[in-house]
Amino acid sequence: MSSVASNSYLWRLLVDPADPFTLYTGSGDNARSRDGGETWEPLQPSTSPVELLAADPIRAGLLYGRQNGELVISEDGGGSWREAGMELGIDTYQPFFQIHPTNPLVLYAGELSVYSIERGVHPGTLGRSEDGGKSWDQQKLEYQFYKLIPDPQNLDGLYAVSGDTIWHSNNRGRDWVPFKVLGGGWGKSGPVELEIHPRVPGVMVAWTYGELFFWKASIQGRTWEKIPLPASAWGLVFSPQ
Repeated sequence: MSSVASNSYLWRLLVDPADPFTLYTGSGDNARSRDGGETWEPLQPSTSPVELLAADPIRAGLLYGRQNGELVISEDGGGSWREAGMELGIDTYQPFFQIHPTNPLVLYAGELSVYSIERGVHPGTLGRSEDGGKSWDQQKLEYQFYKLIPDPQNLDGLYAVSGDTIWHSNNRGRDWVPFKVLGGGWGKSGPVELEIHPRVPGVMVAWTYGELFFWKASIQGRTWEKIPLPASAWGLVFSPQ
């Protein structure tokens, strides 16, 4: 074991839900710590590097990643990986993976937008699994989104962001309706990030990189409040409390 080098970049940090002292980090050159980050051991896949995506919120050691454009799953804390039968793309502008916050067997994965010489950048594919990645239902996306989040209050619901509009679907992404159009006062270029509270119904936040404020919504997005920030934010996280 060794400490992480002081000049190393931690592109993603995952916490084991069963043991908060077990951490995973990396975007290819992955490592695991069993002592809260004091020391690290490398996790070397047998073939090509794996980009870590998420840790299951309930099952210890269950990790999801991307390898050679495919969704892969590890059940032993990153020691070994298997393909999950879902493409995340190599020529993908927005590969995505999400675990539903109230049912970790419901997974969303795919390519929000893809590139081809014939069509340029265009909408990609949405995949949904109800059995933890054993089988998938896939469909073509109608719009070019750059953010997609499961609705915590609805197993079939999704929120997405495209341009200056937040969209909502009640039927697993088959149909979309504008949920909130973000106009003047929302920032120089419109919010580029959206987060939804996993436990408090109707609470979400939206913000723009470089701005000194964010917007908080409650009551299912019907009311919005502008909240100042001490500095511009690259990310916002809801407190578990």
